[in-house]
Parts: sequence; structure tokens; C-alpha cells
Amino acid sequence: MSVWFDEGEIGWGESWPERLEAGLRNSDVLVPLVDPSSNWRPNLFFELGFGPRHRQRVVLIVPKDLDPSVLPLNVRLRLFLIRDTPEHTAEELSSILQAA
Repeated sequence: MSVWFDEGEIGWGESWPERLEAGLRNSDVLVPLVDPSSNWRPNLFFELGFGPRHRQRVVLIVPKDLDPSVLPLNVRLRLFLIRDTPEHTAEELSSILQAA
């Protein structure tokens, strides 16, 4: 599996909107990272809608100290992982993706 991460893939002088759109369109899985400040972020809702419309899986990762009940309903109804160590979270994500 290859990873496209916007901060490392968009160079100086490149069009951010075009590169972001290309990165999203060429992905099989979207893995948004949720934190307390991103609960109501418009980009999060965009990613939640974009993935299914383009036949992509969306697996959210939320911090373990964030009470899931504070997440918007359409986030709680989706598959999400509780963030642990990077290694453990990556293993869980890998298991979910292999099971699909």
C-alpha cells in the first residue's frame, strides 16, 4: 500500500487544490485523523462524503482520550479506530483493510 500525505507531496508553487483533488481521487482508502478541534471541520465532512462517492473506504482515526459521544452522528456511524501507539494503530488499520 502506498501512502499519499498532502504535506509531503505538494511542492512549492504547485496548485494545492489540484494536487489535493488528484491525491484524493487516486486513493483507495481515506484515513482522516480526527482531533477535538476537527469535529466540525468542513474538510472532515468533505472527506466523509468524497470517499463513498468515489468508491473509497473511509476509516477515521480518533484520539483515545476523545469521548466518541462528542463526535457528530455521521462520524460515529462510520468505521473508526481509536488512536494508540503509531505501531498499534497501523496494525489495526492494516487488519481492517485486509479483512475487506
